Order: sequence, then structure tokens, then C-alpha cells
Amino acid sequence: MIKRNPFTMTKEERVVFFTKMSVPVNVLLAIGKALLSLFTLSFFLFVNALYSLGIGLAKFVPLNTQLEAGKKTLSASQLRDKKNRAYTLTGVVIAVSALVYLVYCTRMFIAKSGNTSYGTILGITIAAFTFGELALASVGAKTMRRRHEPLLEAIKMTNLASALISIVLTQTALLSLSEGNHSFYNGLCGIIFGSLAACVGISMIIRMRLIEKGKYAESKLKTLRKKLAEENLSESVFLLGCADVKALPLVIYVRTEDKNGESFLKKFSEKHAVSFVCEQDREPASS
Repeated sequence: MIKRNPFTMTKEERVVFFTKMSVPVNVLLAIGKALLSLFTLSFFLFVNALYSLGIGLAKFVPLNTQLEAGKKTLSASQLRDKKNRAYTLTGVVIAVSALVYLVYCTRMFIAKSGNTSYGTILGITIAAFTFGELALASVGAKTMRRRHEPLLEAIKMTNLASALISIVLTQTALLSLSEGNHSFYNGLCGIIFGSLAACVGISMIIRMRLIEKGKYAESKLKTLRKKLAEENLSESVFLLGCADVKALPLVIYVRTEDKNGESFLKKFSEKHAVSFVCEQDREPASS
């Protein structure tokens, strides 16, 4: 078997390749934070280590599903259901991890306890750890931008959730270099970004429920019809239905021989992350 290098891979293969590498990195970062928490007696740092483990697990779920799907012969519907379940499970892991983090930060904010004072060397070390994690998460999020395949999108959302909490720990490490009790500000920052991270996970769960019920496809078709009417293309671009309303990316069958219509569909596809397939022999779907 010939091993391919990242420079000859497709974009999707590169995403899987780098995610495969980032999972053990997340585990190592979690172990590093856990060791530092023992050395500094910082429970806040230990909570961050648990969150990093949760992020590693959240990345592993879609990655493992992607690798398993490549080894098994599954029907289109079975593959779709497997990917959708993995997407939902990733959202659950992110939401639970963020909520646990949020509970601790709320306690820190209210009680003004859990002040972190690491000293100059440890503070810089922790800041370096978190800057590295933030860079890893930010690069991953940028790489995954506008990819609406469930497993790849799940990885993108996990990177975003990771980056949000990395901001909190970075601030905590930097504030620890100055004197005073910063637990109030660290707790407040943790509440804000922990809530945002929890919203990422919850939004994934809700999004997949809407997709499974066909509401996502219904919304996209409604938007498409509205835009076609605004561009006076309703009589030259005919919508013939969707390939599978529960699958991402959404594939819509159309019929058109109008150049303006083709240009419009191309722009709509790029903006709304849907794919169009021209089917010249099918009858238009009823509105």
C-alpha cells in the first residue's frame, strides 16, 4: 500500500489526515495541563485538562466514523445515518464538556475563589501551551470553512469550541503574572466563552434534528424560490426536488438552459453550501 503525503491528498483527505494527528496532540495537551495542575495545585487548570480530553473525544467520534465508513460497504442511507449520528454525538460531547466547564467558572465567579497564581515561569509555560492549542484550533477551523459534509463540519465545530476555551486559559495564564485575585475576571471570561462553546454543541444537536426532519431542505428550497423570483428567473430555472433531504451537502435537481440561471445557481451554491444537478428529462417539482 502506497502512503500518500499531504501535498498529494484531496482537501477532504488532508482534513482527515491532520485531524488524525491532532487527536493525540489534544490528549498530550490534556496530560500536560493535568501535570501542571498537580504541580501548581490549580483545580482550574485540571478542569481545562478535562475539557481538552473532551475535545479530543469530540474529534475522535467523526474521525473514527470517517475511517470506518471507508472500510465498510454501506448503502447511501446507511452511510448518511451513520454520519448524522456521529455529528449529533460530537455535539453532545462538546455541549457536556462545555457545561461542566461553565459550572466551575460560575462557581469561581460567584465565590471569587480558585485564584490562579502560577509564577512567571509557569505562567509563560501555560500561556505557551494555550497559544499553541489556540493556533491549532484556529488553523483547523479555517481549514474547515464552508465544508458542509457532516463529519468534516463536526470537526470544524470542535475546533471552534476548542479555540473558545483556549482564549480563557490564555487570559488566566497572562493575568497570573500580575499580583491580585483575578478569580472574578477569570470566572466571568469562563462563563462567557464556556456559554459560547456550549452553544456550539447545542446548535449542532438542533441543526441535525432539523436536517433529519427535512426542515433544513425545506428552508433552503424556500430561500431558493424566493431568490429566483427576485431575479425574475422562476420561469427559466425549474426545481425538480432534492436527492436526499436528510443528507449533507443538500443536492437539488434543477432544469435550466438559461445562462443567467446557470450563473445564479453557481453563486447560490457557493453562498448557501448546496449542490445543483441538472436533470433535463425530469418534470418540475410542484411548489
